[in-house]
Amino acid sequence: MLFTLPLSAFADNEESYTYVYDGYTIDYDIVDSWGENNQNVSVTITNAGAETIENWMLAYDLNGEATGMWNGNLATENDMIYVRNAGYNANIASNESVEFGYSLSEAEGVPSDFTMCQTRFEKYSGFDATLNVNQTWEGGFNGEIVLANTTDEPIVSWELTFDSDFTITEITNSWAASVIDNGNGNYTLKGTYTNIIYPQSSVSIGFIGVANGEPHIVNSSLTEVVC
Repeated sequence: MLFTLPLSAFADNEESYTYVYDGYTIDYDIVDSWGENNQNVSVTITNAGAETIENWMLAYDLNGEATGMWNGNLATENDMIYVRNAGYNANIASNESVEFGYSLSEAEGVPSDFTMCQTRFEKYSGFDATLNVNQTWEGGFNGEIVLANTTDEPIVSWELTFDSDFTITEITNSWAASVIDNGNGNYTLKGTYTNIIYPQSSVSIGFIGVANGEPHIVNSSLTEVVC
């Protein structure tokens, strides 16, 4: 995973600001303003590195109250403010950009810095991964893996790795997750539109598989992105 640290920030003019970091840039534009400290803001993330930025999430001080966000999701956790991708724009390929925006009231200047959250940590508890077999036929079956968040905090940009005694031939709801075949029955599922599992909720990843006998999953491990 790409992990970046800030190098510098500078202002182009009084309404448009560019922040340059190692591997990406942020363009912060005040599109218009009205009344007392009200603004419409547009933020563009450009991937200046060689690797894809996956499941982008930014942490920064908005310096005001944001409403009406588009192309992103706003969350506050542990006194930190995050803007997460909207699922359909989760990955930023090299030399590509994504844009999001919002209205800001009680604006108090512009952000001093941005942090791209890409650091992945293993989660040792607070989740459950179970396999349900819904339909079987000779040599094959239709199943689902249900990943549950049993904590009071969201799990962000999840990746689930497990060992199995079957072969996955197709993910039937690819909007929910993508699959990486690591070989020897070991798979990694990565959340796409479901990349956030909210507290006390779950996501279901449906698939078609091939197995000899009753299928099982073991040795499940989960990682998430923490800023």
